[in-house]
Amino acid sequence: MLGFPIWSYVVPRIIHTFLDSHNIAWKTIVPFATSGGSRMDRDERSLKAGYPQARWGEGRLLNHGDAAAWARDTLTIMYENDTQRTVCTYDR
Repeated sequence: MLGFPIWSYVVPRIIHTFLDSHNIAWKTIVPFATSGGSRMDRDERSLKAGYPQARWGEGRLLNHGDAAAWARDTLTIMYENDTQRTVCTYDR
């Protein structure tokens, strides 16, 4: 899971720095974000286009609701689909 705030429809540069600094080939990354008014669809398309070597899960904007429950459910689904080995972790 990769979380970030969206500022004026733009993924923060630090997210690109993180992705550029790690081997994300064949890792499953599920983006999530918060925003005061921007949507996430443009950012999600940009990340997928810029980092095609990763396997991208469906992202979600988490402005309201239970983020912990969403994260737990998403990780459970990934585990049940046997993708737990491909989740991007902080490994150099």
